[in-house]
Amino acid sequence: MDDIVLQQLKESKFQYPEITQVIFAPEKMFEIGLFALTNVKYRFDIVWDRPMLEFVWNYFKEGIDLAEKQAKDRNVKFRLITEVTKENLEYLNSLKHHEIRHINSIRTNFAIMDETSYMVQIFHKEDEPPSQAFFSNSKLLLGSQQELFNRLWDIATPLPYRLKEIEYQDKLNYLRIITDQNDIRNEIISLV
Repeated sequence: MDDIVLQQLKESKFQYPEITQVIFAPEKMFEIGLFALTNVKYRFDIVWDRPMLEFVWNYFKEGIDLAEKQAKDRNVKFRLITEVTKENLEYLNSLKHHEIRHINSIRTNFAIMDETSYMVQIFHKEDEPPSQAFFSNSKLLLGSQQELFNRLWDIATPLPYRLKEIEYQDKLNYLRIITDQNDIRNEIISLV
């Protein structure tokens, strides 16, 4: 993505020009992410796998602080789907203004801002920052990705239930909340 296209996107708040591009420059990835957080109007839908969650926690703390401020001051809704574990609870509990849900072993990450733009960070090595990003404001792609997010959101476990699962994992009478039909079927088969 060249500087002229990036400037046009920012001036139009990601409305035009309509593009779908791979971004290789880390500074442009950061600039787009920060601009999106600064200009979000009503909703940010996010899916983070473990590498993305660790990257954000370690390298993009100012973005998280900005997101929390936007949510608190401007009533922007942040919906986050990630794998909630004992190891990342401290971080996730610090997100006071995010609605968080859990999916076991999620292996993708993307974000959708106000149903106007979509971005995926691509990690070639888990212990390094993303080496590429895929950005699009194509209405067709956004529609399908928003539908995918909404379906994931519907099957994901709300954070309070996941916290109970984690709390009881080490106890004899382990409680597990299953919401996916295939997981329910597999659990029943394993018990028979």
